[in-house]
This record gives sequence, structure tokens and C-alpha cells, in this order.
Amino acid sequence: GSSDWLCATVFVDLSAAYDTVNHRLLLKKILENTNDLAFTDLIRALLKDRRFYVVLYNKQSRWQRQRNGLPQGSVLAPLLYTIYTNDQPMDQNTERFIYAEDLCVTSQESTFEAVEANRTSALDELHFYYERNHLHTNPAKTKACSVLLLIDNKYDYENGPVCGNQHKKWVLYSFYCKVPLGAVLMDLSFHSIWSLL
Repeated sequence: GSSDWLCATVFVDLSAAYDTVNHRLLLKKILENTNDLAFTDLIRALLKDRRFYVVLYNKQSRWQRQRNGLPQGSVLAPLLYTIYTNDQPMDQNTERFIYAEDLCVTSQESTFEAVEANRTSALDELHFYYERNHLHTNPAKTKACSVLLLIDNKYDYENGPVCGNQHKKWVLYSFYCKVPLGAVLMDLSFHSIWSLL
């Protein structure tokens, strides 16, 4: 009916989020956000000349200079990552919830078409943002969830069926699917799922 609502959510997962942070972009964003050259230089010194090597089958590679990534194991990595991604775009028709590297984008509308359009627009913006910031989504772990809330005016769980608009029941339906960023969500065909309900 006209009072039914669809809430659509995408849980975005990034591959090796802390390991892909670009040092040059991070330092630029720190300076832009803090306007503190001394603090920016301190972080630059922390990230400078970090080296690593790989051991595989008891053979060690040569030392390599680390140009990306954050030193992990302290509260500093999540803080720097938050500064790095604090400028993620937010589509005007969606809400976003962020905790460290985890992102949830959600939209609520009365039609499948509207909620799909909102989600697609938000994911398109994120796709371009991630490309510009050297971040990579993990399509296998990025999930979409849609919840359909149906209002039934003819049933009351405590008192049984009633007439008119006196009682409402919310019926919850949900379905999940994998969503690679950059995909067109209109192709997910929620209408085919709806026909199964």
C-alpha cells in the first residue's frame, strides 16, 4: 500500500583498508584538516623510510620501501584512517554510518525504483571517491540488504483482527545480495524478489 516503506542498505567492505592508504594524500588531508604543519611533519616522520621484506618458502625478498599503508597495532592507525576517509561523499538521499573502515549506506523510500536509484547514485559517488583515494572494495564482502515494511491495518497481535485504521502490524521481509561497487543496482531486479514474497 501507499504507507509501505522499503529500507535499502549497503555494507561496504574495503580490501586491506589500512594497507592501501596513500601517504602523500594522507599528509595533504591532515594539513588541510588541522592547518598544523608541525603535526603534519610529525606524521610524515612516522611514515617515512618504513621498509619491509617478504619471506616465502624460507626465502627472503630484498628490502622494499613502503609507500602506502599505516603502521598498525595502536590507536593511531584508526585515527589516521578516519582523517584519510573523512571526506567520503554523502548522497543527499542517503544516510551513512562509519566506524573506522566500516561503512553502511542506507536509504528509505516508498518504492523500489526510488530506493534503487538512491543506492546506485551513492555507490557511484563512492566508486569514484575510492578510485581517487587508492582504496579498493571487496566485492565478495560488500553486501546489500533491503527490508520491506508492510503496514497491515486489519490485524492486531493482542486483540485480533479489527476494522478500520485502529491497529497496525509491521511485517518485515529482508533479502541480501552481493554488490560490487560500480555495478548498477537497478540490475538487481528487486521486482523479481518481490514476486516471491
